[in-house]
Amino acid sequence: EHLDGPLLNYFFGQEFVQYKKIQTNGLYLNCCNFHDSMVMLEDKNIYQVQNIVKVLPNQIYFIIRRFKIIDIVYENPCSSAMLFMFVIVEDKHHALTTCLKSDIAYKMWTIPHSRREYFAIELCHTLHEQNHIIVE
Repeated sequence: EHLDGPLLNYFFGQEFVQYKKIQTNGLYLNCCNFHDSMVMLEDKNIYQVQNIVKVLPNQIYFIIRRFKIIDIVYENPCSSAMLFMFVIVEDKHHALTTCLKSDIAYKMWTIPHSRREYFAIELCHTLHEQNHIIVE
């Protein structure tokens, strides 16, 4: 548990707890580690999870910041987009928002590409199994 945020106004007036890490069947996210906090949502946009909020009794929200896909990593022998590999940058004009675990399509791993750009690579995870959740 932590009290550091970030939070959105939506959560005020509700009973909630904040976490930095979550582990479920098929998904591990750590908000303290940039490379381990990236996801692609069902809308095919890439986001960094910046906080995990559990609204009591048991609804979990992810507070996320969008990153822009600006390029593919390679074109041959096939486009890296087919393998969900992209060059991304932080979208400074996109406000923080929330999502649910069911909105997450893939976990992404990032590798620095330049000072502001990253390679984002989809990791194989089974995201739709929800037997147990561990939050820290």
